[in-house]
Amino acid sequence: VVSTQSTGEMEPDILAVIMESVASCVETLGVGFIDSAQMEQLTEALRKQLKKNYDKEEERKQARKDEDYDEEVEQTIEDELDQDDYLLGKVSDIIHNLFGVYGEDFVQIMANVPDTHKVLL
Repeated sequence: VVSTQSTGEMEPDILAVIMESVASCVETLGVGFIDSAQMEQLTEALRKQLKKNYDKEEERKQARKDEDYDEEVEQTIEDELDQDDYLLGKVSDIIHNLFGVYGEDFVQIMANVPDTHKVLL
């Protein structure tokens, strides 16, 4: 399972592959694939990824207001946004599969995710 320590500095392409694998495993192996400790680690990693995405979006908003903003900055922002959107899609896939497999039990876990982060999904 994706750990909170490993997701912070991981290359986005590698993280996306791991997240895709986790989503697939949850869907294929079903209930029992993840024990409660692993579920906590996974949801914490998802929360951190959502927070990171939210924070980066706030940084992009500020960069667009900066006096040094130009077409080059916008291109960098767009490139980062594409990458972040792709990772956000992988987060969404994992959450979707967890809801599909664990149903009501996963609703309780998602209650700990801030509303500002849920909007990203």
